[in-house]
Amino acid sequence: MNGELNAGDLVLSKSGRDKGAILLVIEVKNDRATVVDGKTRKIGKEKKKNLKHLEIFIPLADTDLAERIKKGIPTKNESIRKRIGELSKKIREE
Repeated sequence: MNGELNAGDLVLSKSGRDKGAILLVIEVKNDRATVVDGKTRKIGKEKKKNLKHLEIFIPLADTDLAERIKKGIPTKNESIRKRIGELSKKIREE
């Protein structure tokens, strides 16, 4: 992993069943990050991943969305998928 991982980062999974998936970090505790993607890892079914299995894709991409999920503010999985798609497309265009 490159750099410090924070809530709101978009990361790339480097191992596991979700290898290659782009995920949103909603919380970092000790050596684990809690991630969602709105598709297979939905709100309420978050995944905890070891930090060494994640690579930062876009640092601090959406801290507001991550904070809303962490606080339990109602958020649709569709909005997570849409935001990840927008950010991924933007970075690929650059």
